[in-house]
Amino acid sequence: MKVRDIIAALDELFHFSTQDSWDNSGLIIGDPNMEAKGALCAVDITESVVDEAIEMGYNVIVAHHPILFRPLKRLNNADAEQRLIVKAIKHDISLIAVHTPLDKTPEKGTSATVGAKIGLKEMRTMIPEQQPYNEWGYGVVGKLDQKMSSKEFLKHVAKVVDCQAISHNGIEIDNIQTVCICTGSSIEFASKAEKLGADVYITSDIKYHQMASSEKMLLMDIGHFESEKVSTEIFLHELQEKFPNFALRISNDSENIIKYYINTDGK
Repeated sequence: MKVRDIIAALDELFHFSTQDSWDNSGLIIGDPNMEAKGALCAVDITESVVDEAIEMGYNVIVAHHPILFRPLKRLNNADAEQRLIVKAIKHDISLIAVHTPLDKTPEKGTSATVGAKIGLKEMRTMIPEQQPYNEWGYGVVGKLDQKMSSKEFLKHVAKVVDCQAISHNGIEIDNIQTVCICTGSSIEFASKAEKLGADVYITSDIKYHQMASSEKMLLMDIGHFESEKVSTEIFLHELQEKFPNFALRISNDSENIIKYYINTDGK
């Protein structure tokens, strides 16, 4: 099996052509004609993930977030990104990213997968795009089978999505049923969530003053990594379906780059 076979499978599933203009999804580093010996699935392409691939004897990394968003004028190990790229090239490791195409995928995308974990039914695309693919676009809106209070819903989401901490705007709602979700940094879609009648909007990277942007809807910031770590499960499941005899695993070093200190002594 060649690296190009993995790229073709990912393109068939998630359609690289749907990526935003600023994105850098697809094969970033590597030779598509090289034999694929095994693949790690990760959220971010970090040096520790590359080191893990080297140790495992794998030569492909499939990640959600790309590297190389800006042009490089030289490769001289001057920073962490350059060191990572040089190491990957030296060890013939192909780096593939599936960023905004995965975010926009219905049913199998990041938002839909988080929605399914939470228990949303009747999900549809929140921000549909003009694409040749049905229901492609950012976010999902759906309904809970059983209504919950804000406190119950926060506890439920923290458990099923495995969040260490959730920041929110403190809006108290007794009967939450309609929920909008857009994984990653997507507070700009909060007004659309309100227009869709959402009781809750779940996203990440909400700034301080943005938390006050709604007086009737519960805004929840579950964390960028936490909202998109389902990408590794998606990659693993879908690629195993395509290539059942190929070595695949979720990286042990795919972890949140943000660390939390929880103050248990303060008031």
